[in-house]
Amino acid sequence: MKLQVRVTDSNALFRFMSEPFVIYTRRGYSAAIDVMNVHTGEEGYLLLSAQSLADQLHEIVASKAGKFEGTAVLIKKASKDRMSPYVVTDPSM
Repeated sequence: MKLQVRVTDSNALFRFMSEPFVIYTRRGYSAAIDVMNVHTGEEGYLLLSAQSLADQLHEIVASKAGKFEGTAVLIKKASKDRMSPYVVTDPSM
């Protein structure tokens, strides 16, 4: 069973290994995606339910013909605060 990948306030380069799918969590069903941390090789799933994450990913994925799989993105939290927004950038730009 894959574990949930946690995002910190340090940049991490993730490659999406799947298209989004639904996973059952303690808060009900949520969208998730399989990811690999390119630097560490760690694999797991990333929940996509945070609005700050979804909005930024939508723009990047839309520019890639709507495909998640194979897309690489830099993701971090804006600060150490647990509720801080995500910061997502396309490393190819």
